[in-house]
This record gives sequence, C-alpha cells and structure tokens, in this order.
Amino acid sequence: MPIDNYSVVQPSTQQKTFGENNICRFSLPFNTIPFFDPHSSYLQVLAECSGTDKMELNGNSSVVIKYIRLSVNGIVLEEIDEFNQLAHLYNVYGHDDSSREHEAVFTLDSAVDFTTGLMGNQSGNARAVSLGERKCKLIIPMKECGLFSSLEIVPLMAFGENLDVEIRFAPNNEVLKTYQRSGLEVKNKLTELLIVDATTNGTAITEFTLETPYKGFSSLGDIPLQIGEQVRLHTRADGIVLGGAGQQTITSIERLATTTAGTEYPNAIKITCSTTTPTATAVAGTLYLKKTRDTAGNEVPTSTMTYSNVEWYLQKVVPPQQYVMSLKKQLNSPQGFQYDIHTWTTYKSNLLQGVKSQTIEIPAYQSRAKSVMVIPRRANQTPTLNVSNAIPNAYVNGTNGVCPNYQFAGQFANLKDYQFQVNNGLRVPTRPVNLDVMNGHLKHLSAEHLIQLTQTLGSSNIGVRNIKDSREHFVIGRQLSKYGGTTNLNSAMRVYVNYEGNADPIPKLQPITFINHINRVAVNASGLQVFN
Repeated sequence: MPIDNYSVVQPSTQQKTFGENNICRFSLPFNTIPFFDPHSSYLQVLAECSGTDKMELNGNSSVVIKYIRLSVNGIVLEEIDEFNQLAHLYNVYGHDDSSREHEAVFTLDSAVDFTTGLMGNQSGNARAVSLGERKCKLIIPMKECGLFSSLEIVPLMAFGENLDVEIRFAPNNEVLKTYQRSGLEVKNKLTELLIVDATTNGTAITEFTLETPYKGFSSLGDIPLQIGEQVRLHTRADGIVLGGAGQQTITSIERLATTTAGTEYPNAIKITCSTTTPTATAVAGTLYLKKTRDTAGNEVPTSTMTYSNVEWYLQKVVPPQQYVMSLKKQLNSPQGFQYDIHTWTTYKSNLLQGVKSQTIEIPAYQSRAKSVMVIPRRANQTPTLNVSNAIPNAYVNGTNGVCPNYQFAGQFANLKDYQFQVNNGLRVPTRPVNLDVMNGHLKHLSAEHLIQLTQTLGSSNIGVRNIKDSREHFVIGRQLSKYGGTTNLNSAMRVYVNYEGNADPIPKLQPITFINHINRVAVNASGLQVFN
C-alpha cells in the first residue's frame, strides 16, 4: 500500500533576522504533523554576508550551526554543542571527493562564496558589485543530529506535545574564512601577491592590469579583490608599501576586450582605483597590489553574517490507519512506546602547553554509549576575522606559518602515543597506540591508529570514505562496544596522551570530546521520559 507524503514548511517562531550567537526557535506541531520522515527533512536559511571583504564558508552548510537542542514540554530529547565541529568530522571522514561534490550540489556548499554573491552581476565586460547580492540560500540536512538523521519515521503524535527545536548560530569567525580559491593563500601574514603590469617609474598610478591569463584567475569572479575594497602598491622584493601609508579604493574591475598601444593584453583584467596611488618612486619594472593591512602588516576583514527566512522543510508522512491505531494502543499499554535516538554529547577539556605527558578527563556517564572521539583542537583561537591574531599553523601543514581562519581540524602536534581508560578498568587497548611512524621524516599513517579510528567511526554510524587526511584532521577514537551493543559509562573516562615535544613545541590544546550514545524516549499513560 503506497504511503502518502508531502512537504510542510515550518517557519521560526520569531520570524526575524538572526546574527552570530543568536538563538532561533521552532515549534513543530504534533497535531498537524503527527508523522514525518526526518531523513528527507532539512533546515533552510537565507545567509547574507555584509562588508566588502571577499569571503567564503569555512566548511559545508552545517558550519553556521553552533548548538542544537530538541525538547518536548521542557524534557530534553537531544542536545549537541559544538555542532559545526561535529559536522567537520562528518565531512572529513564520511565523504570522499565524489560524495562531497554530490552533497555540495544539494546543499549549495561549494558554490557559496561571498565575493559578489552567486558570481555577482555582470554587464558586458564590466563587473558591478552590490552588497545586496552577497546572499545565498543554504540547505542544512542536519544529518549530525540523531533525530533528523534517523531512517525511521518520527511519530510526533506519540510525544503528545509539540517538538521544540532551538538552534544557535555560530560566531562569524567560525562560519567565514578569507577567500582562498584559484591559488590565493595567506602565508606569513602576506596575501599571495597579484601581479600587475605597471612599469612606470616615478609617476602616480591609478590603473593596474593583471597579466594574461589573469595570473591563475580564470574569470572575474575568481579574482580575490572586489569593488569597494582598499588596496596598496608595493614591490615583490620586500613587500614594502610604496609612498608611505597611502591606500585607495577599487572602483571598477573589468575585462579588456582589446589591446591598447601594446600595454594591455587581450582579455586582460584592469583594476581602477578612486584616488591616486602613491608615486612609485625609484621603482621600475613589475609592481604588485595587496589588500589594505593594519600597521603590523595584517589583513583586517570585517565581514559579518546574518540569517533570515529560517525554515524547517519537513516531509510529512500519512501512514496507514492500522499503524496509527496500533501506536495508540501501544501508548495506552503498561509498556508504552519507546523510540531510540542515536545522538552525541559534547565535553571540553584542556591540555597544557609544553607538557609531554597529560591526561584528558571526560566526565561521561551515558548508560548506552557506543564510541568516543576526541578532537585536540587549538585553544585560544581568535574571536574575530582579524588575521593579525592568527594562530600558528605548525601542526597543520608542517610549517611555521599562520592560519588566518578558524580551525576545526584536530592537531596531531607530534603525539607519540595514546591510551584510554573506561570505568576505572584496565587501560585499552592493552598497549598504547603507537604513532612513531607519523612522527618520522616521511610522516606515514599509523596502521594501529587507523584501526582504532575506523572502528570508532563505524560504531558511530559514520561511513568511512576517507582516511588519507587523518594526520591533518587528527582524531583520537575508541569503539566502546561491538556488534551493535552499548557500554554503561558509570565513571569518568580518561585518555592518556604522550607527546614528543622535541623538534616542535607542544601547543596549548582544547580537546573537544564527542560521546556517541543512545537516548531512549519512553512514552506511556504517565507521560514522557528520556533515558540516556
């Protein structure tokens, strides 16, 4: 018998515009949406980026969510903090390049850069930029949330009350990152330089031409500059700004269809500024543009995010009447109705800088735990998009550069070995997981570590599609039960870590721990209870 189903749009109860750290609430009515398919439901938001800096999302669409809470009449069914951190883990290990591209098409992830909106507005060869264009709809499947990732129909009618959903939007620095496509990278506080054809010595310059073929930029939309942005002129030799502290605002960026007196290339790109560039005194040859920086030589983005039209798209299901009658009978029985939610609980801890041997304490007391994952994330990350406060990036790519963006990646930091202790029992595995091969010159992946990690991901219902980035996105994991079983955590868990700390200093870390476990929702004539 076919089952009827159709989409229902449920707006936020506030119906307003939200910014960073704002809380958005929904109330999903059990009487009008008694059953829905969570796997086919999703959250949709209209995201808009303000400011004149070229930015893009710092991950997939889930990066905009910091926290989610599901409750019924004040009783919490599920609560996940550091939601975007968990989403990063899913994105790294649960996707390969093919599946990531497939999801990006659905969620508009990879297409979202807040440069000129969705590629901006083009009139002929000239590009006009309006801040109103810097917006896009984001689809967030919420697969990291247990209830909304379930393959089973959610019977809201069984709860007897509306399902209240509360989400908190993430800080801007976690959501946005500086635009880094087409080879543009931030290295040592200096943006990869844009080569311009400006050979005049000792004269003021207002126009710059990007050499063919745009020096790695295939289109106007790829250029890491935009109208309204401030730039300065300097030489490649030392990056010193010419003419003192002068700066100017970009007024136009256009494609040149023809050559002019041999100084402009066919289809080259010309950048025009509103005011005169400081005179290029005593400089001959090729010059360079860079974005405006503060007195310390750092880029200062000021972009912010706002969210509007926040709506749940729910796939309402109309089951056969026999099923509805059976459910009502079950609710009135002494045993009642039970519904399991595979969810996550978050814990935070700290590791001291420069200390080789330390213990991570995790006060987890879940009765039906399946796995644990510890992400040793850098502590004290900058609360703004200001690159001047960038964190050292030594353990991400092996170089002592800076990282201008918020880092969700777990830091390997030359870890020597690790071992767990569960319920004050023996340490597991029997021997510490050895990571010496990851510390060597060739930086191989550790088979011992990968076995622990893949087992952990499997127990967490995260299909493993990628392990090649397990050093750059380091996770310490442990499977707590096999064959679909669970473990009762009746005392604090411990993770013993030993670092090399020889060639590179041990950074200050803030491990984020996620316990994967089952919450059981029990409903009978006495009411609703949750057991975790």
